[in-house]
Amino acid sequence: MSRRRLEIGTIVKLALNGADFTAAHSFRIEQMVPLDCGGALYRIRSEREPFDRIVSEDVLALQR
Repeated sequence: MSRRRLEIGTIVKLALNGADFTAAHSFRIEQMVPLDCGGALYRIRSEREPFDRIVSEDVLALQR
C-alpha cells in the first residue's frame, strides 16, 4: 500500500479508533521521520500543548 506522505506545515487532527481524539485540537506537522520499513512517523505540535507528539500517519486526518 502506498503511503501519502504529508507535507510539513499541513494542519491535521488526530483520529484514533475511528473517533476524533482531540476534536478541538488541530496540529501542525513539524517534521517527517522516515522509517526503514518504508513508513513514516510525524512530529506534530498543537498551540494548546507545551510538547510535541510523535505519531504514525495512520492516526492523522486532514483538518477540514
